[in-house]
Amino acid sequence: MVTFVGLTLVEKWNTDNNLATEISVEDQLVNGLKLSFDAVFAPQTGSELCSLLAHLHLTSAVVAE
Repeated sequence: MVTFVGLTLVEKWNTDNNLATEISVEDQLVNGLKLSFDAVFAPQTGSELCSLLAHLHLTSAVVAE
């Protein structure tokens, strides 16, 4: 895992000989927002799979009177 200025890069090989990469940034643009780009590459077939995810975590304060 490599972290640089709020950007995180994670690469993994799995047992099927696929390379999975995740690039994510969290709490940089908006507090509670996580953006991530996931990519999987299979070198033996040349196939690629990509996805872009956005997760927003909101907290709310409840005031009882």
